[in-house]
Amino acid sequence: MNWFERLTNTVGSYWDYYVWFAGDQWAHMTPVKYTSLLISIGLIGFLMMGRGNKRI
Repeated sequence: MNWFERLTNTVGSYWDYYVWFAGDQWAHMTPVKYTSLLISIGLIGFLMMGRGNKRI
């Protein structure tokens, strides 16, 4: 097994784990977790829009 195959296997393994973990978290999300997720996304979006160009 060369270095590229090892690298792709490692990255693939990590990708599979984090996709599974995110899916598991999403499937068992409580209302409090869902609300905190929406607030976090809203705050990040607001901050990103606030730094944009203000000219029309």
